[in-house]
Amino acid sequence: VVKLADEIDRYVNTSCIMSGWGYTNKSLWTGANRLQKAITMLISSTDCKKFWPQFADALDEELFLCVYNKK
Repeated sequence: VVKLADEIDRYVNTSCIMSGWGYTNKSLWTGANRLQKAITMLISSTDCKKFWPQFADALDEELFLCVYNKK
């Protein structure tokens, strides 16, 4: 987790490249064997809470980027 840039709202609806070792299979709950990369779109905190209401109380706008893939 890193501190986000000031004025993060100016990046809403722009591409976001992420990388990490996170889970790749929900049913197995196993992590990746190699670094993963994803290119997606940054969305506003308001939209984030709308798409994922179950996490709304946990979202800290200073620490988290919220992304959305329309697939």
